[in-house]
This record gives sequence, structure tokens and C-alpha cells, in this order.
Amino acid sequence: MVRPHVEFANSVWCPYNIGDLKEIEKIQNTATKLVIKLKNKSYVYRLIYLNLPTLKYRRLQGEMIEVFKITHNTYERYHLIFLSTKELTPEATTINCKIILFTMTYESFFPARIVNIWNSLPNKVVDACIANAFKARFKAR
Repeated sequence: MVRPHVEFANSVWCPYNIGDLKEIEKIQNTATKLVIKLKNKSYVYRLIYLNLPTLKYRRLQGEMIEVFKITHNTYERYHLIFLSTKELTPEATTINCKIILFTMTYESFFPARIVNIWNSLPNKVVDACIANAFKARFKAR
């Protein structure tokens, strides 16, 4: 019940201070301790046993899904504020599903955070036709 609240709009408000990241991860750490037979196990063990990724990984996955949707024109043009593709403005372009960002002043902003990560993904992941195929390929990489 808590996880959707912790993950809501990660692409927009994504925390970047180490202290904030630890506090957010502590929420999931505490929640996994509620499973009685796992209470005295390590956090990593509890995550593996419960088949849960870290919240850091979930934020990354959410951001990459947003980039996939943006680069594959899932959103209307007027909804694209943070990341622009070649057709929209010259600030950022895509070449074979790779993104080039020309100007960005704050490295914690969404476009600056995602460019290197997106560009490092294998072509078989970014060349997916639909978002569900992208999710599966991203998880399997």
C-alpha cells in the first residue's frame, strides 16, 4: 500500500541527496521487516526472498519507461516539457533511439539524469515496439 506513494511521479521529483535516498529506501527496509520469518535477516536477503527490487532500481526503471514513451511518441507534443526530441526542438535529439542533450544546467533534472543511462542501454532493449516489451527487456538486461 505504501510503495505506490513512494514511487509516485519519480521522474519529476526524483531525490538526489544521499540522505533523502537513504530515508526513502528505509521505508521499504522497514516494510520488509514486517514479514515475521524475515525479521532478523538482512535487507538484501529480504528483497531477494520477496522478489522485490530496490527503490533505486524502481526509480531508474520508471525513468527509462518514461524516456521510451517520449521517444516513441506516446505522449501528445504539448505534454513534453522535460525532454524534447528532434521534431520538437533542437535542445535534444534522438538518433537511432539514442539521445543527445545539448544544454542542461542542472544535473539532477530529468533530461540530464537519463541521457547517459538511456544511451548505454543495448539496442535490443530500446528497439522494442511497445512499452511492455521494453519493460521485459529492460528487466532482463
